[in-house]
Amino acid sequence: MTAALAVSSKAGGFAVLVALVNGPFQPMADLLVPVLSAIAMATILFGNIAALTMRNVKRLMGLSGVSHAGYLLIGVVALFSIPEARNAIVFYLVTYLLAAFSVFGVMAHVSEGGRDDMQPMDAYQNLSRENPFLGGVLALGLASLAGIPPLAGFVGKFLLFYAAFKAQLYGLLGVAVIGVVLSIYYYFGWIREATFRFWKLPRLEEEPSPQPRVLPEIGLVGKITLGGLALLILLLGLYPGPLSSLSQY
Repeated sequence: MTAALAVSSKAGGFAVLVALVNGPFQPMADLLVPVLSAIAMATILFGNIAALTMRNVKRLMGLSGVSHAGYLLIGVVALFSIPEARNAIVFYLVTYLLAAFSVFGVMAHVSEGGRDDMQPMDAYQNLSRENPFLGGVLALGLASLAGIPPLAGFVGKFLLFYAAFKAQLYGLLGVAVIGVVLSIYYYFGWIREATFRFWKLPRLEEEPSPQPRVLPEIGLVGKITLGGLALLILLLGLYPGPLSSLSQY
């Protein structure tokens, strides 16, 4: 439900924005371009900087969603001068949907595994060792959100940044690149918790080690859904297909 609301609200909001920019807002480009550019810059910086030290992954996903809205605004601003930028917006929304649903799907299974429902990042320690399937899906989803090649999120960001470059929005493009660099830090911090095991020296006469987590069995539908999302993230990165037609101009 959280993933559906996170994606559908963005899709609906930006569908309205695209329609307005192509219609009644077009004559007001001189006023709206600097205003929307400033909002996009503030959104990207706020979302990424606030997420840097966040250890609650629910809030981290919320703050990262703010930054992704800022990236989408770049496409809206570029749309004033490049009509084909709508393709970049649509493609980015699709890649964000796939990555968000894959990450939230893993979060739902980890929450059912008996850990704190508040979803601290510590709950994901050694997830890949305990359940390689969930760990792999989580890593692919987060890496796509970060824009790492050859995943779909990289292509989505590339198309948006290319639209900004063609529209000569160099300031926006610079802030967006800074945002991507910042996001890599916290996304890969989460991947590190789930993937890499850090050995610690044993402590004498301390509290006993916690009992190993028992994750719930993933049903066939869950495996097909999460596996399909992960596969689409990889395939759209390797072969963007018709949605990447922005590159024709």
